[in-house]
Amino acid sequence: MNAFSCNGEFRVGIPAALYFREALEKKPPRQLDMLDYFYPGLLIEEIPSDGQTKREALFDDQSGLIRAVRYHGKLYSGGSSRVSQILGRLTGTAESSPEKERYSAEQIQIRTAKALAGDPSLMSRLFALNLARFRALSPEAADRFSAAFGNYLEALLRREETMTDAERAAALFPMAKEISEALLRFIVYQWNTDTDTGAAAAFTWVMLGSLLRGHAGRLVFVYLSSGDPRVPAEDDRITAEDIAACGSFYEGDDLDSRFPGIEWYCDRCGEHLNDQPGFSDKEPLWHCRLCGYPNPIRLTAIYNCEKEYLLGAPSVDREDFCRALRERTEELREQTEESREKDVSSPENSP
Repeated sequence: MNAFSCNGEFRVGIPAALYFREALEKKPPRQLDMLDYFYPGLLIEEIPSDGQTKREALFDDQSGLIRAVRYHGKLYSGGSSRVSQILGRLTGTAESSPEKERYSAEQIQIRTAKALAGDPSLMSRLFALNLARFRALSPEAADRFSAAFGNYLEALLRREETMTDAERAAALFPMAKEISEALLRFIVYQWNTDTDTGAAAAFTWVMLGSLLRGHAGRLVFVYLSSGDPRVPAEDDRITAEDIAACGSFYEGDDLDSRFPGIEWYCDRCGEHLNDQPGFSDKEPLWHCRLCGYPNPIRLTAIYNCEKEYLLGAPSVDREDFCRALRERTEELREQTEESREKDVSSPENSP
């Protein structure tokens, strides 16, 4: 077993290489083909071609997909430094400046997480694909992979136990402790079933956590460890009906702010931004004082609750937010008038 397999990190390159080297006894493919192999149709869009013509791969900012041609049977990246940097961020193999194309890579993570959270058929396809691969292995190949993957899971668990908050915050794509713990519960539970279905499910969750990192929580709240959707009764997202029945879910007295009553947290390290020196929600961006990440301060970055953000639900409704501000302004005006009337009618102010 290679030494790197004991590195307890959620990085695509580790479990992917384990599968190719231990189960298939093959050299892992290049990054584009590796991602297409494990996440078919989710990250890469193949450009139609004759298969004999080279064309540099590109990242489509609008679709959030990497587009590439197939050259002699393999996806061709060419000399695109941008695509190379994005791939390095996604697979965890990049050695250059960590901020180069980090944003683009995260857009792929977000788009993929939302697609999987919103379409159970996509999730089911990934689980079924890995199950078919596991069932096709010979007993010897399955044993080799099982031993290597088991060691990798032990390393993941050791790392989870010893990782500090500072180490989590410093990661390129930080994963909140509650998300990594939930993922590991899913993985260990399925792995310990000691079935081919459980092994495939455990491996699929590892690959999803490795790819999506901080955005894997969207799937943890939507699916069971088996990959099946949770029953609707377990879905406690705030609905339009809730808002209509109960009114707005955000309010505050600081009406000199752009977004009264909103608590802001860093999208990278989770630090509470409101308490940071000099914080103002009138800025279009706020660079976290802890990790330096530029957080957008805008209406589309506000969610009714943390769970809705993790689920990939839409941000708050603009009309409802504005209505809430008008209602709160009117409430405060009435309270001020009542207070003034009491002051005027109090005995101390009587002639």
